Amino acid sequence: MTRHLGIVGGGLSGLALAHRAVQAGVRVTLLEASERFGGQLSSVRDDGFVVELGAEGFVARSEAVPALARALAIEDQLIGQLATTSHRWDGEKLVALAPGEAAEALSFQVARADKGSGIRTFMGGMQAVTDAVVRALEGHVHATLQTRSPVRALACAASGSAVLLDGDARASADVVVLATSGASAARILRASAGFGSDVRSAAEHVGAAQTLSSVTVTLAFRAEDVAHPLDGTGFVVAEPFEGFRACTFISSKFSPRVPEGHVSLRVFFRPTAEELHAEVPWAERAARVLGKVLPLRAAPVRAWVSIWPHALPVFTPEHREAVAKLSAALAPHAVFLAGSAFHGSGIDAAVRSANDVAEALGIR
Repeated sequence: MTRHLGIVGGGLSGLALAHRAVQAGVRVTLLEASERFGGQLSSVRDDGFVVELGAEGFVARSEAVPALARALAIEDQLIGQLATTSHRWDGEKLVALAPGEAAEALSFQVARADKGSGIRTFMGGMQAVTDAVVRALEGHVHATLQTRSPVRALACAASGSAVLLDGDARASADVVVLATSGASAARILRASAGFGSDVRSAAEHVGAAQTLSSVTVTLAFRAEDVAHPLDGTGFVVAEPFEGFRACTFISSKFSPRVPEGHVSLRVFFRPTAEELHAEVPWAERAARVLGKVLPLRAAPVRAWVSIWPHALPVFTPEHREAVAKLSAALAPHAVFLAGSAFHGSGIDAAVRSANDVAEALGIR
């Protein structure tokens, strides 16, 4: 079994793999380039509001996420949806949809059976799970966790793989797992010595894979200022306008997420490439487009904006083939890939990917 595991990337997959490894007695060094762990799981508690800046939940049929929650002793924090009916804005009115239709309309890349089953989350937000992993790892005799530690390259030697940080710092490991985006993995591998053309070619294809960007705006209103029962999970937009694709009725979907007398609505946009690099007043746009669908009597009292450039990989057959080729080419070098950038979109896929890599490494 692996003695020392180096993990590049402190999102959910990297953290879940690290937790499983240290429980099995494996030494782990986890390096995260940004200032925080958690990746696209980011929750805010603000004056009685629970706001998701990243992923809103995971598919209700997931077994991997609840299992991780049990291992972290936070299973009692899991909650499900209070509402199940979704709607579509047809340009004039909201029309109720059959189970799974909203997910189909938004092209969610999950199994067909998951599209009608709803989602689950944690009472305090999805970041609860990554926070719990970090708490379990910090101070653990087998774990070293570092933020602000961008990895420049890997150096593969007969004695094992070495992770090179920016500058002169160096962290060695027997096995390295890249739990990053496809673009970041490709950048690291391009700068690495000891790999053949098969790795480089496959890495280029993975790094160039199509991705989608997302902007979400959570708006808080006084309940009396939204003249709609908000009786459902939210709605999708049949013909998106100004990038507006959907809205989630957070305060109807999950409880408790708002202080008494308030409601919260999360508006989803698909930004253009130009908008990602411009000063777009997203909160004002969200209130304006939402007002075309719902009867709003006043402006929102609070707004939270989150922008995720190139965050969502598109799993085409070509991308899956490129990931398979890269994984096969890296295996002889004791380098593995983990995460939803490689093994399927969504929170459940991220945890299952970590579990699969652990199994491949003999970590049980």
